[in-house]
Amino acid sequence: MTKKEIIKKILTLFKKNKYFLITGHIRPDYDTIGSALALSFFLKKNNKNVYIVSEHFNKNSFKFLPNIEIIKTTLPQRKFFDVGIFLECSDISRISDKIIKNIVLNNVVNIDHHQHTEKNNISKNYNLIDSEASSCAELV
Repeated sequence: MTKKEIIKKILTLFKKNKYFLITGHIRPDYDTIGSALALSFFLKKNNKNVYIVSEHFNKNSFKFLPNIEIIKTTLPQRKFFDVGIFLECSDISRISDKIIKNIVLNNVVNIDHHQHTEKNNISKNYNLIDSEASSCAELV
């Protein structure tokens, strides 16, 4: 499947669903956090409910970013989401165990600019992986 086809499939998924969880790899960097915020702005503009969680997140390092306060470090009360969006998670071990074990996701979108292997792959249906991209933000 081409990159354009994958993006079209992901946008259709976004359009059809209402509840979204966004997370990234443990100890997130600026690329992960900026991408999460950008995606949340897009989804909220399209009347979606969005929860961003990053368990190992230090807001002080990112306080210059607009709306940084919407990123939570604890799991939401809601345990079921239509779509989970994982940013920069080349395999399942890069995601917090609490999130993996305590959240139910109907669909998973994985967006990453790192090389992936088949071992511990997160999702086969909605992977937007491009190791030639400079960043996750470029893909978002």
